[in-house]
Amino acid sequence: MNSKKERRITYQDGDCSQPVFLKNNQHFLYASTTDELKERPLLLYKKSMDSSWPHSELYMSDLTGVNIDRLTRSEGYDGSPSVLPNQDSIITYAKSNRKNIEAWQMNYENRKTFPVLRKKGISILSLKAATGEKKWVWVEQLDDGTTQVLVTEKGLRGASENILPNLKWNYRQALWWNPDRLILNAKTNSPESKFQLYTYTLSTKCLQLLAEAPADILDPSLNEDATTMVFSSMVAGNSQILMKNLADPTGACLQ
Repeated sequence: MNSKKERRITYQDGDCSQPVFLKNNQHFLYASTTDELKERPLLLYKKSMDSSWPHSELYMSDLTGVNIDRLTRSEGYDGSPSVLPNQDSIITYAKSNRKNIEAWQMNYENRKTFPVLRKKGISILSLKAATGEKKWVWVEQLDDGTTQVLVTEKGLRGASENILPNLKWNYRQALWWNPDRLILNAKTNSPESKFQLYTYTLSTKCLQLLAEAPADILDPSLNEDATTMVFSSMVAGNSQILMKNLADPTGACLQ
């Protein structure tokens, strides 16, 4: 993150975040508050815009940031997109209802949508599938604001496990690097802590620091061969999307 070789892609008026590559590696999805700011009275949505899950829509862009297609048109939060490994046109994303955030899927070719994971009193902040779609990982946020990372190896209807029950960090996102390794977007309990990137190996239960920066690093996403990462961070007062090559961590296990 200190190499300063990132390249800015988005230049919208609102905040852009949560980028994710499509499988062709020539397009990516992201969330933006741009059209919500234009279409909804800002006074009514100021509280939402100041929250971690602001009113936003999903978009698809090429890597130049010039050709952009809007995918959702609903009030509230639409974000945290991911692509199913074995289905090129199906994406999973988070969608707000009146009280919590649910996991939905969309065929972005015909724009049909349907819910896939709902829990009463719990928000599903991130839902990602590994190759084969039997292994899933997601972050849950309880009503008291605490978060946890859950993994299942038997599909969404199978039993799930809280992989870090004793580490009471603030988790924002989890995704698969490979079938045995996760990337976690999290921050520690320190008041000065920022969201950084960590890896967690399931077989060895090794948690390592992957990347850190002075500002929050948010919403990481990998291309199909896991060599390039896009993420969002603050640039000149707005959240924008940046891109960087990815390398294996070399630090010691944190637990």
